[in-house]
Amino acid sequence: MKKLFKMGLLAVFFVMASCTTDANDEGDDWDAAKVCPETGTNAYGMPNRGEFTDARDGRVYKYTTIGDQVWMAENLKYEAENSECKEVFDGFCEIFGRYYSLAAGGKSTGALDPEIVSKMCPSGWHVPTKEEWEILVENMGGGDNETAFRIKSSDFWGISGENGSDTCSFNALPAGRFGDNGSYDALFYSSFFLVNSSYSENLYGNYVVLSNVAYNKNSDRGSIRCLRDN
Repeated sequence: MKKLFKMGLLAVFFVMASCTTDANDEGDDWDAAKVCPETGTNAYGMPNRGEFTDARDGRVYKYTTIGDQVWMAENLKYEAENSECKEVFDGFCEIFGRYYSLAAGGKSTGALDPEIVSKMCPSGWHVPTKEEWEILVENMGGGDNETAFRIKSSDFWGISGENGSDTCSFNALPAGRFGDNGSYDALFYSSFFLVNSSYSENLYGNYVVLSNVAYNKNSDRGSIRCLRDN
């Protein structure tokens, strides 16, 4: 842990701790009907929840509106250069998406390559910044264990603990991360989303773990969730 702090950890890295509060209690001051209503239209004139097509490969993605943000409701699956996915079971890559690097040369760590970042998401969408992730987390409750419970998908987490409520249909899957050695780390235990921010020539990863949400430097290929452009 001391090594992590020397690397410039931005927030506490929460591991699989047991929770003393009831993760199923949504709380009296958080209202999904206000934060992410299923019906109606968003600020862009789109239905709050729906689908869009990535013109690059014709793939159709679900999206969801949370606050004033419109997020992909699935992990990116575009077969970009240096992306990886190894079938753990039939249909695994279709469900969990591919694993990406945003670093120069496709390395699993290092300085962001602006060209790679700019081309990663479909037209009209982008790799979110840390600040944009923080807005999502705040909208979902502020970052405690109940926030993570709402963000997590309602499937696949049960292998390692408790499935989430997926309250706003963000559908964060425990895809773990993909190492340079060709193996998975934390698969079915955590979500690792890449962030368009850099620090000391490293990438930030947004971690959705069993009990909380935290930010740390990325050290392997991770998932990408694209955010609609303003």
